Amino acid sequence: MPDFGSRWLNPELLQRGGQALTYKVTDADDPNRPIRVAKILNNPKEDRKARFLREIEVTETFDHPNVVRSLGRGETAGRKYPFFVMPLYQRGTLEECYPNLGTPLERLRLFLAICEGVNYAHAAGLIHRDLKPSNIFMTSECHPVVGDFGLCYRAEEDADGRNTQTTEAVGARKYMPPEWREGRTDTPQVNGDVYSLGKVLYWLFQGRVFDGHEDDHVTEHPILERSTVLHNQTPHPPQRWTLAEALAGELVDRTVRKKPQDRVNSVAALITDVTKAVERIEWHGRVLDFNLPKRCTFCGEGTYVLPPNHPFPRRDERRNPRPNSLGQWPFQNLQEFLKSLLGFGRATEGPIPICLVCTVCGNIQYFRLDLTSDKSGQKWNP
Repeated sequence: MPDFGSRWLNPELLQRGGQALTYKVTDADDPNRPIRVAKILNNPKEDRKARFLREIEVTETFDHPNVVRSLGRGETAGRKYPFFVMPLYQRGTLEECYPNLGTPLERLRLFLAICEGVNYAHAAGLIHRDLKPSNIFMTSECHPVVGDFGLCYRAEEDADGRNTQTTEAVGARKYMPPEWREGRTDTPQVNGDVYSLGKVLYWLFQGRVFDGHEDDHVTEHPILERSTVLHNQTPHPPQRWTLAEALAGELVDRTVRKKPQDRVNSVAALITDVTKAVERIEWHGRVLDFNLPKRCTFCGEGTYVLPPNHPFPRRDERRNPRPNSLGQWPFQNLQEFLKSLLGFGRATEGPIPICLVCTVCGNIQYFRLDLTSDKSGQKWNP
């Protein structure tokens, strides 16, 4: 059993990996004697040691709730193997927590937190290169923490290849983008991590790695099929589950792309897209992939149109807007009206949800045109 010094006591083997070993240890410097995790190099080769030392160095600078942080470092007595200590994440890894990850909306929120952790690393000049469920830890409150930066790429140090050859295929191949998998890039780019995040999102909803060809997924399977876990449950209301799956499928389509230029170009942009998806579900939104009006989601027979006494202009009122039962027409023209629906010029209030009514059953729904997929809301004509 390794000797971690006078502070980290009572080592107990937790996991044996190909590159490192992890041990549970007791923090003697803390009056509460909490249990921590000590990670020690399992391979004495110089290139592995260089990567491990760099992982120690980068984790010491982290300060984000969704990124692992180092609590201390040192060398074991005797063989002088380097090690560092990190918190013990009670729920283990994301992989170990499946399928107890909650509803589709909760899974999207979890994915958003993962993206925020990766984006923090990117802002620090690091590309993770090994994103997968087993490298994401879960706190006791079910918050994800991105870890294992042993294969990360740091441009300022790796440009000359001192630590990692950029053409070397490292990481989990099933989650790696094609250009990394095949060694076709001189310098790893951030959208390589975007690709891996798309694979993680697919796994979150399906419980398995996407194993098809990227182009096949885009052309033949544009929307995620329901996983066994989701299919065996009775969602309420059902529209939220369907919408979450559709939005997740859309995000996968935009990230799991063979050509880097076809993907979302950054994790920051992906965060914006995921945030919009979450908002659409929280607003009880509907999937609006085409121009309005859409078929009624309640009766399935009628279509949504503006109600007769709506304060927004009907087609016969565009040229000469007039007062109606709900008050004076508040906009000067149709363009001003559409801009308000999309949130332009309304920095404080935000976009206006538009009220539509079914032509058959009278079901009323509110739609946010700024949250429609593929920007179709911006082309809508009342």
